[in-house]
Amino acid sequence: MSAATETEGIIKFDLARIEGPGPDADILRETLVWRAVLFRLELTGQTAGRYGGLAYGNISRRLTGNSFAISGTQTGGKPHLAPVDFCVIEDFDINRNAVSYRGPLAPSSEALTHAAVYQANPSCQCVIHVHSPQIWRHFKARALPATSARAAYGTLALAHEAGLLAGSQAAGTFAMLGHQDGIIAYGGSTEAAACRLLHCLGDALTQDPGA
Repeated sequence: MSAATETEGIIKFDLARIEGPGPDADILRETLVWRAVLFRLELTGQTAGRYGGLAYGNISRRLTGNSFAISGTQTGGKPHLAPVDFCVIEDFDINRNAVSYRGPLAPSSEALTHAAVYQANPSCQCVIHVHSPQIWRHFKARALPATSARAAYGTLALAHEAGLLAGSQAAGTFAMLGHQDGIIAYGGSTEAAACRLLHCLGDALTQDPGA
C-alpha cells in the first residue's frame, strides 16, 4: 500500500457522541438518490484492488446553521445508503480538531473537511467527496484548484485549505493532491454538486479516453 493510502479511512479527529437520532429521512431523499448514482459510476465504493480494500467516498447535506448530515465511516462500499447510514454533525471546532455528532454511526473520516467547506461558504448546501483517478490526473487540464500535496486526508491542514478554496466561490470542484484520487465538489444543492462532478468526469474521460 502506498504512503498516501496507509491510513485511509482512519478517523483522525477527536470525536464525541451526543445522544439523539440521526437525520430525518425526508431531508436525505435527494442525497440518497444521487449517492446511488455516484456508486454506480464508481466514484464511491469499495474494491479489493483500491486503497487497501477500504471503502472510499462520502456525501453530506447542510441542515441548519453549520450542522450537517454526513454518511457514516466506511459506508462507501454500499450500493444504496439509508438514513441509518448517516449521522448529524452537531458541532465542530476545526482548530481543536474536534467533532460532536449524533446518530447510529460515527461520521466519515473526512467530516472536518466537509465542515470547513460549510463554515467557509454559507450558500453551500451539499459537499461530495469522491475518488476519481481520471479527474485527479487531469485537474490541471480542467483548471481545477487543488489543495497542496502536503495536506494529507483528515488533517487540519487539509480542512484549512479546503475552507480557503470553498470560500473563494459559491460552488466549485477541487482536487486534493495529498489524498490519492480525492475530489471534492460542493454547491447549492445535492444535484448541483453532483452535476459538477459528472461534468468534470466527462471532460476528464475526453482527455483520457482509455481510462
